[in-house]
Amino acid sequence: MKKFPNGTRRMERVALVCTSIGFLLMSGGVVACLLYLLLTMASLVLARPAVAQSTPVAAGVRLEAGIEKEDVDGDLKSAMDIYQKIAADASASRDVRAKALLRLAGCDEKLGKRAKQVYEQIVHDYADQPAAVQARKRLALLKQQENPATPTTISVRKIEWAGLGEMSPCDTDGHRAVYRAADGNLYFGDLTGKSKRLVFKVEPGDVPVWCASRDLSMIALGFAPKPNRPAKLAVIKTDGTGYRELVQDDAQGTVLGGVDGFTLAWSWDTRHLLVSDELPNGGSHLMIVDLADGHHRELAHVQSGYLGHANFSPDGHSIAYMTLSGTGSGVYMRIFVMPAEGAEPQQVYQSSFNGEEGDIPFQWLHDWTTDGRYLVISDAHFGKSALYLLPLKNGVATGNPVYVRDGEIKDAHTTASGALVFKEGPASSNAWSAFHATLETDGKVGAWQPLDIRGGNGGWNPDPSFSPDGAQIAYISGDEEKGGRNLVLKSLATGQERVLYWFNSGQPHCRYAYDLPKVFCFVGWLENAGHSDLVSVDVESGALEKLASFSDYRFHPLTLPGRDGQRIYFKAMKVFQNGHFGLWETSTRQDIVVDSTTRELMQYYTPTPDERWLIRTDSRGVAMRPMSGGDWTFLVSTATGVLSDPHDTVPYGDWILFDAKDSEGKRRLYRIPISGGEPQLIGEFPTKSGLGLITDLQLSRDARQIIALSREDSKFNLWTLDNFEPSDKK
Repeated sequence: MKKFPNGTRRMERVALVCTSIGFLLMSGGVVACLLYLLLTMASLVLARPAVAQSTPVAAGVRLEAGIEKEDVDGDLKSAMDIYQKIAADASASRDVRAKALLRLAGCDEKLGKRAKQVYEQIVHDYADQPAAVQARKRLALLKQQENPATPTTISVRKIEWAGLGEMSPCDTDGHRAVYRAADGNLYFGDLTGKSKRLVFKVEPGDVPVWCASRDLSMIALGFAPKPNRPAKLAVIKTDGTGYRELVQDDAQGTVLGGVDGFTLAWSWDTRHLLVSDELPNGGSHLMIVDLADGHHRELAHVQSGYLGHANFSPDGHSIAYMTLSGTGSGVYMRIFVMPAEGAEPQQVYQSSFNGEEGDIPFQWLHDWTTDGRYLVISDAHFGKSALYLLPLKNGVATGNPVYVRDGEIKDAHTTASGALVFKEGPASSNAWSAFHATLETDGKVGAWQPLDIRGGNGGWNPDPSFSPDGAQIAYISGDEEKGGRNLVLKSLATGQERVLYWFNSGQPHCRYAYDLPKVFCFVGWLENAGHSDLVSVDVESGALEKLASFSDYRFHPLTLPGRDGQRIYFKAMKVFQNGHFGLWETSTRQDIVVDSTTRELMQYYTPTPDERWLIRTDSRGVAMRPMSGGDWTFLVSTATGVLSDPHDTVPYGDWILFDAKDSEGKRRLYRIPISGGEPQLIGEFPTKSGLGLITDLQLSRDARQIIALSREDSKFNLWTLDNFEPSDKK
């Protein structure tokens, strides 16, 4: 017999009574009965216990809202909050609560956290629900990933190439390579360097981005725009013949950005190219180019964030590409697959980083495997980066990533033979080298001496800066024991160091105040698309004072003389969005934009000490303008053919000091009058290589001492990985 709630059965009894007596009392009885019925219904409503806020139906609706937050909006933080509330709601059905916990565990894994306890809770408390089946599978996989067994068939071999010059994984098959030698030109030959031929002679000040085809028969060249020439894309055979320009910007509009370089990828049959780059007006796009006639069309475009590293599937039918973007809950990597002829892309993978520790683990799409069954990716599960294979079928992910090996693999390329050539950089703690020298009265740089500084800092610039009297420096290092970052003071006379302050979270960017016993720091966090605090640290007591908070990521704090720390200059950016150069006044707490810029131009700014002029360097050269505004005037242009790749500038007196590569690719130091003129060579830069070098320069207040830093990203290892694909053909 079907049972009804008590209230329903009581109403049935009332209706039966009314029906029985209604025949006896006729119309008057009917009215009385109806009145009795209404009063009874009212009493039931008043006596009924309050309905719970979440019914099974409402919980299901909220679960769908959480899924939309997670999958559509990419807002993991809001989605997890919804899932947690559903799981704790006793009035929700067991099925919905189990599904919410399963979704919660999935979000934890996307954030690189362990979700083992959540899966175990599902298996223990909801063993009768379908979600428990999936939870058991995930627990088994997590156990396997925690203690992965390296397939016995995998073999790893180091590629000995350091003496050749500069190259990447797409330039070699492990035996031959295309590389840029110390003279700046491109060559093709064996890895010993004994057998080589010139492929392309690079014009001074015009270093292209390049990538070889998988059969090493051709090279794609991407040229950044110059004041006298737009960006262009060209190809050349590795025997040095057949140079052709395929795509070039023209008066009709910008097709190629190329401001911060291109990302190039060949189809496996060497008939098409994929070009992804950042556009000057913001955003990134992906193009496909036909080598036969240069015909090109846009495949994808993102207005904010970064779109890059796209690859053809081996059969040429599909294209995989990745995007990186900052959202309210962190930095996201998303991987999409789309038909090569063009159609709506489908997301096949997502991973995120919430920025809590200040370092971004390496997350990247690398390539396809030769059979087209997997995408080769890097991601950071269980707190460390590793190489994985993402299984695909017909453009859809068919399972979880398969672990291959641990490592900070920053680039990988599948060769025509099926091997994987991958790049691993040096440990970030040892990436920066520092040197100290004097600047003589004639402007020449004296002998360089190595400056011993602590390592760490997650690969960030340690930001050394001189005290007002030039007797010591302040810089940032990692703390190996406690984690976080240390603000360190170092005596230049004795070498003695002391930790002035420990930052337990965030990434600090610090500079000594110009004429105060303080160090100013912007402490930045990458979550929420970037935010930061401005603090000052007293040099004597180590006391920290928080001055302000900002909703963007700020760095390079700089104060100038006569201001008593009242005006602090900075560079600001939102993660994967445009930024600006500005100043913040401590007395008025006013934010002033001095110059708007874009992240893509990678521009660096320095005011002159008298604050009359603003100096800017970027890929186009060294320029200046009045601090109050106006047109930029180039003092040194990369289009001159004399210098290339200016990076850092330091104004002092009537001069501007900067480092640059000369026409032979060797890095040197120059100075040029602010009033204009010819650059003067004043010394060598303290490094043996000019390739893959990131630099920084700092002067003391009296312009008598100089610190140079270098980070040689070209000092990395290349390896080949064979037999890394799973052998089961399902």
